[in-house]
Amino acid sequence: MPRKLRSNTFTTAFRQGNISNFIESFLNSKKAQDRAPETISYYRTSLALFIKYLQTNGIVAWQDLNPGVIYAYFNQLKADGHKQGGAHAYFRAIKAYCNWVWEMYEPELSNPISKVKCSNRKPEPIPGITLQDVKHLIKSADQGKFPERDKAIFYSFFYSS
Repeated sequence: MPRKLRSNTFTTAFRQGNISNFIESFLNSKKAQDRAPETISYYRTSLALFIKYLQTNGIVAWQDLNPGVIYAYFNQLKADGHKQGGAHAYFRAIKAYCNWVWEMYEPELSNPISKVKCSNRKPEPIPGITLQDVKHLIKSADQGKFPERDKAIFYSFFYSS
């Protein structure tokens, strides 16, 4: 089924706008969708860093943004000390923004984020509590108001894992 053509106003706004021009509209749309204030702040911070990288590298127009530029940005994040999970967080913000722009303005260019893959490694599990730690907890339970109850709780946690 052919795509519905947008009005010239949308097309002109996209062509004349640089990558950062639509961020406030994007954030306002997310606020209207009742996203949490922390989510809005996360988008604002993540996108500001991305835009700063793009401007530093002379990339301001949507036509200049491509998967290679986005991969270079992620490589720069890693070189700056960001772990994979942090890079993935930036990826999610950039993906949300690009997808929103393409949904709103339907430009004839292909969406550069659609070709970008960013792996997200699972976090390493933290080590469990040792029997020695449990013995210390049990010993400290004797000082509480309900020592038998507290001991039972500690034992149930230890043996249920």
